[in-house]
Amino acid sequence: TDLGFSIQYSDGEPDGWLFGGMEVDHTPTELMLAPVVSGVPPGTYQAVVTVTGAEVDPVDLTVTFQVHEADEPEPDPDRLSLEIGSAEFEAEEGGADPDPEVVMVTSTTNDPVTGLDVSVDYGAGEAEGWLDAELEGSVTPAELELSPAIQGLSAGEYTATVVVTGDDVASRSVDILLVIASAGEGLSLDAESVEFVAQAGGDSPDPATVGVTSLSDTEVTGLDLQIDHVSGNGGDWLSATLDGGDTPAALHLAADTEELAPGEYLAQVVVSGTDADPATVVVSLVVTDPDLVGLRVELGTDLLSGDDVLSLDLQDLLSEPLLQVTVHALFGDGSMEDVTEATVLTTSDPLLTVDGSGVLDLATVLTHALTSPDHYLHARYQGFEVEVGLEIVVPILSELPLVDLVVEETLGTLEVGTALPPVTGLLEDGTGGTVELMIPAAHPELDWAITGVPVTGALGPIVNPLITALGNLVGDVITVTDGVITSINLSLLDGVLGLLGGTLTVDVSAILGDLVADPIESTIAG
Repeated sequence: TDLGFSIQYSDGEPDGWLFGGMEVDHTPTELMLAPVVSGVPPGTYQAVVTVTGAEVDPVDLTVTFQVHEADEPEPDPDRLSLEIGSAEFEAEEGGADPDPEVVMVTSTTNDPVTGLDVSVDYGAGEAEGWLDAELEGSVTPAELELSPAIQGLSAGEYTATVVVTGDDVASRSVDILLVIASAGEGLSLDAESVEFVAQAGGDSPDPATVGVTSLSDTEVTGLDLQIDHVSGNGGDWLSATLDGGDTPAALHLAADTEELAPGEYLAQVVVSGTDADPATVVVSLVVTDPDLVGLRVELGTDLLSGDDVLSLDLQDLLSEPLLQVTVHALFGDGSMEDVTEATVLTTSDPLLTVDGSGVLDLATVLTHALTSPDHYLHARYQGFEVEVGLEIVVPILSELPLVDLVVEETLGTLEVGTALPPVTGLLEDGTGGTVELMIPAAHPELDWAITGVPVTGALGPIVNPLITALGNLVGDVITVTDGVITSINLSLLDGVLGLLGGTLTVDVSAILGDLVADPIESTIAG
């Protein structure tokens, strides 16, 4: 009983290179010994381990440790890597050059590739010189920019192979396909849309003219048009005429507002030609009420004018995330009327949507309240516009009814520069359910730490006592700044890393107050 041990190192030799542990302090048991090579120079070293017990003579065990010079590994000849293996460009004959594409050239190991160079091989019997391939540097990582130039090329397909080489590595290549479509026959209008504005009971707006041309050098004949009144109950308020049957021509548009009530009207004019693709111009008409002077937006019980911002507390919205949206027309005498046909848009975030009955559902917005707290509603009616803001105010997280933390993403090997994933916090919504809240990894109230070392199997009895002896790991191993690992302290782990071949499996957890997320299994390499 009362088993114990001590380690005595030889005089003049390094010490601290041997760790040990026992499962229990009585027989039968095993003495686990683990040497640590980190920081020990090449050579042969000895230590004497003395095992003691109650009322028995001590027993000595001599341990010899040989550290050899490490062989310098040969660089991997296959470490040159390209981000993609193929690229395709599309263009129209006689048109603009396609946008360039940038390809990253990297090394798959810590050894950079030097002497980078690039060449272009064109398809057999095809046009040459149309592709420019340029490297930004001669050492990885580097950017390879691919820029096609189509001037002088006829419609068709062209191929090329871009080959990247480097010192003492196998070359890598990118297959290029350039597809140039025929311009063909078609019509072009010099305006995609035309807008008319007039006041009810007043004069009709001035006519507008749109130029009609051919997309190619060939004249288009047999010009014709068709008018489609898309929305509004104003009948045939739009008239359109062509001043000729061949390109180039002019399309004349006129709006008759004499009998129209205040409102918004929409139509489109399609111009066609013989054996040519048609072209369309959209025509909108806004007929204003002469007494209308502006718009107001009512959100819940708050009436807002342009540039007003309504602050909403996230905790208040948990139980009632629905908000009624009403647009009011403001008249010169100060009176207001509800406007059911107003257009209401969200201009800052697609998460913010208004349904057909004018109800704003903020449930999805709450999920992203920390990452996207500001939103806008834009209302438009009879030529008047108003934009109001919504601000989701998030109190201190520890004051919210958080019941759990969840991390859905995984981590590989922990390294300096590793970005930690966002955390989902589950909030009680006041109705028995929960609402998700996305918490960025860099949130100041969020902590990250090593919360365990899940060593199993035969190594468990060896490693776990060593971990206990080395001290509490929480907060000591990784340092996180703005959601990114900025340092890793391996001084406490040398013995364990040596025993496990240089890699340690650990549990990483996000911590907020008393809440600890289920751990993510990761690795730390020595």
